[in-house]
Amino acid sequence: MYAALIVVCTVLFMVYTAAAEPVIYDDELSLETYVTGFCCRLTGMEFMPNDDLLVLQQNGDVRLVKDGQLMADAVLTVDTIPFREMGLLGITRSGESVYLYYTVPDEHGDPIYNRIERYTWDGQSLIDPVVMIDIPVNLYHNGGAMVTGPDGQVYAVVGDTGRYGLLQNKEPGSYYPSDMTDYLDTSVILRVDPPGEYYAVGIRNSFGLAFDPVTGMMWDTENGPDNFDEINIVQEGFNSGWEVVMGLATKDDLSHMTMSESYQYEDPKFTWYHTVAPTGIGFVDFAETDKYNNSIFAGDCNHGRLYIFTMNQNRDGFVFSSPGLQDTVADSGDSLEEIILAEGLGCITNIRTGPDGYLYIASYSHDTIYRVLPASAASAQQTNTESPQEQHTQEGGGCLIATAAYNTELASQVQTLREIRDNTILSTESGTAFMSLFNTFYYSFSPAVADIERESPTLRAIIRGIITPMIYSLSPLSLIDGDSEIQVIFLGAAIILFNVAVYIGSPIIITYRARRFVMQRTRSYSIFT
Repeated sequence: MYAALIVVCTVLFMVYTAAAEPVIYDDELSLETYVTGFCCRLTGMEFMPNDDLLVLQQNGDVRLVKDGQLMADAVLTVDTIPFREMGLLGITRSGESVYLYYTVPDEHGDPIYNRIERYTWDGQSLIDPVVMIDIPVNLYHNGGAMVTGPDGQVYAVVGDTGRYGLLQNKEPGSYYPSDMTDYLDTSVILRVDPPGEYYAVGIRNSFGLAFDPVTGMMWDTENGPDNFDEINIVQEGFNSGWEVVMGLATKDDLSHMTMSESYQYEDPKFTWYHTVAPTGIGFVDFAETDKYNNSIFAGDCNHGRLYIFTMNQNRDGFVFSSPGLQDTVADSGDSLEEIILAEGLGCITNIRTGPDGYLYIASYSHDTIYRVLPASAASAQQTNTESPQEQHTQEGGGCLIATAAYNTELASQVQTLREIRDNTILSTESGTAFMSLFNTFYYSFSPAVADIERESPTLRAIIRGIITPMIYSLSPLSLIDGDSEIQVIFLGAAIILFNVAVYIGSPIIITYRARRFVMQRTRSYSIFT
């Protein structure tokens, strides 16, 4: 009985551990780790005309991803303050021009203002900076998301930056701070290049802007204070209602909109009653299927979730099958299963549609870019990237166990295993001999196990939990200098013994002690009865 209890607890722990890994709930889609290895928290990204990807780190570095590989050196570093909601915050491009939004410090390292600059991308570097606008700054609510419209107009969203004035729907005499008169360029969506009148006002804080590729309408995400996060359609002259209202407005709320004549309020298209901190928002254009053409995707920071919303026929709202969501408000007790597409992505900060039509997701907390694409496309890419030896070995059996467990060969764990195999073990004669014997044994059963994994999400979760300690135990092999036969032999033997102790010795000892404990309790019961 006790041995069985221990096994159950062990399995539950493995499943719990595996649950921390990113997971997608639609079998027709695949969630991949596209590129990882960044530092310093990702805040934004943008694709260039040649399909290169520029990625922002909050510390001020602009990194280049080329053909799915992270380049070693930053293409640009701006002097900034990577603290709270300050730092290098936003990026967009229009043609060869690239626009950056970042916090500018003074000589003491204190923030002066947020700045938007325009650069030229020459294929290798960002050059010829031009200051477009300087914006008020605070420790929080700086916004920073940027987007380029179908006509080439560049937009940026700015939060309230702790100011409460006309653009926050406050009456004169109730402004805060009361001794300040400059409330311009806060709680707005700016026309950056070419400059012009505010596109929208009354925005508390936003981390996501995107244009519907069909209608050309702008959508945004907006963070509420303690409740009522929003997704909005943002038309020209839109008033989002802050600081009077978040969520659905009442008639009394509408009477207090100080900019109602020049900027018109409209209720959000979806609201979370409990805050999730929605961030990036975007669309897909899959060549393999049109199933998701009428969907909007949004990420959050609080739960690491990717949401999916189905648009109505006019593409100006959402349709839901769950009765609890049909009022467009996710209240306490409403099931969110219908709209949660993926979890475990950490704090999402940015979503972009790639030139391939796939969805790219930047994770602030994981320092990783994920990619969502049709499962059929992922399988085809995986087959094309296998070596001839792997294709022959896996013929009729599909993926290896680790690849199947993580649902993609681009997962960081799978890449770690391959790097250790190719760069360390196979660099020595003893390692090559070992791998030859190991492959003969491993490939005798791994294709069948991988096939079973693909049919069972629960089994994949369990196997991820089981192999995680092994992957970490192999990491010391990456410290071996060059092609040292002695180091590979001794360190390899130590790692094998460690894994034998973990995977074989530990269960035997636990089972033996549990059985002994049960027998002792049984004897004690017999004596006293």
